[in-house]
Amino acid sequence: MAEEQTRRQQRAIRAALIMPVYVPTALLAFGQGLLLPTLPAYARSFDVSFGLAALALAAAGIGTLVADV
Repeated sequence: MAEEQTRRQQRAIRAALIMPVYVPTALLAFGQGLLLPTLPAYARSFDVSFGLAALALAAAGIGTLVADV
């Protein structure tokens, strides 16, 4: 009986975390996933070298790393 109540409480906690934690995290991951292939193409639109476009992509990754830590 106590195990069933504990499971219900755990499910309620998980359900309560969906909107404030999981949805924003999924949206952020989706946005960052879209950024990776589009940022070098955007940088190339300014007629820069592939190395500079790669630097822009690396800067985005380093910025994410620094901001997350």
